[in-house]
Amino acid sequence: MRVAALRTDIGHLYLDDVENRSQRNFSSEPAGQSRYFHVPTDAELTTVLASFGITLTTLPLATLRTAVYGGATAPFTSVDVSSATLVALAGISALVGAVQTACVTALQNLIAPSLVETGPVLLSFVYGKLSKLSAVTFQPGSPFPETETRLGYAATAAVAVVENDGNTPYSV
Repeated sequence: MRVAALRTDIGHLYLDDVENRSQRNFSSEPAGQSRYFHVPTDAELTTVLASFGITLTTLPLATLRTAVYGGATAPFTSVDVSSATLVALAGISALVGAVQTACVTALQNLIAPSLVETGPVLLSFVYGKLSKLSAVTFQPGSPFPETETRLGYAATAAVAVVENDGNTPYSV
């Protein structure tokens, strides 16, 4: 599963209920799946593109955001980081073989990092933070979203959860 932040108005989203903390052994295990999610900044996207020799003249950020998010500016409602979508973009289509694959993978990991579908991740998707963040009625800071609204924040999904193919909505 891949998780992509959709909202720019709430900054970084911390997802911390995707691993079992009581059984972690930090000295012998790799870093867990808890992490911050955010919409990549222009600087982050430019850095990835530049590392593969793609200029903003060849692939403007507005074109990349439109292909990935369905629009050049927030609020975003969906994400498509499939290989087919990214390879079709100018600049990336000019790359060949392993370099093209590495560029697509780098963009996918920046925009929509992958989570391993462990028990805690699935529970988060069904009942936990991931389910709340992906709900179309999500409103940050509201303990009772059905009765209380926060001024200045829209009620819309904060993240999109897709299959590993990059565009199919995830389901259990």
